[in-house]
Amino acid sequence: MKRYPKPPVNEVVAEFYFQDPDWDWIVPGLLYGQIQDSFPVRRMGLDNLGNQRVYMLSKDETRLVQVANGLLAVHNIKDYSHWQDFSPIIKSAFENYRKVVSTGQLARLGLQYVNKLVFD
Repeated sequence: MKRYPKPPVNEVVAEFYFQDPDWDWIVPGLLYGQIQDSFPVRRMGLDNLGNQRVYMLSKDETRLVQVANGLLAVHNIKDYSHWQDFSPIIKSAFENYRKVVSTGQLARLGLQYVNKLVFD
């Protein structure tokens, strides 16, 4: 098996989907108030289906928290090092989200590793 000097992980995404959360568009602002020290850059956008999302990025834009009705996603976009570094960020985002939205049962969660392999 070939060993890469730098792991080929291009992005890691932890997604949490909630069933019937007590959602209001004030939620992203309240969450931002909790995590703005780590994620000071805010943007709004649409997903592939045209649903509104709020994105909160780290200053260097290597990490991102995405929030929408029934969704919390935490991304490591660039420079992924190890699970031990990313796991506390996920945990913190999840705990802060649950402080803001305490209703809604966790319906599904996912963890995706997106690799980028370069072949000579």
